[in-house]
Amino acid sequence: MSSSRPTLVPFYQVDAFTTTRFGGNPAAVCLVPKSLALSSTTMQSIAAENNLPETAFLQLDSDSADDFSTSARFGLRWFTPTAEVPLCGHATLASAAAIFAEVNNASSELEFLTLSGSLYVKKLEGSADGRAGPLLEMKCPCLPPSDPVPENLGIGSKLVS
Repeated sequence: MSSSRPTLVPFYQVDAFTTTRFGGNPAAVCLVPKSLALSSTTMQSIAAENNLPETAFLQLDSDSADDFSTSARFGLRWFTPTAEVPLCGHATLASAAAIFAEVNNASSELEFLTLSGSLYVKKLEGSADGRAGPLLEMKCPCLPPSDPVPENLGIGSKLVS
């Protein structure tokens, strides 16, 4: 029988886009230490068990210390209960909220390295409607459309490049 203890992974459930408890869009946020290598299968199983719209897995960048409270760069992957997805805005904001508010990271901006490229979330001064937690601003990637815009959308439906 092994006497080693399992590695604990800090877990937060964050409701994005709301000032009301149990409102908004929920996401789980798992802070995976460098010492723990979770397989895609394991992350998928955790997301399925959470059964939330999204479960985000953050891991410290390989160049940073093993401390979520001081690093400003993180690897980030998102899983629904059934699949990994290439981009999720609300789970990215939930991840930043956990890093800023729960881990007390003093950085003004975080970089998340994802399948869709780097995403940046900045902590702004103040809060919205007196709610707990910081007000956040996210810079989304500018990706070209994969399909042409249908002509029958009406006025203003021209593709802008």
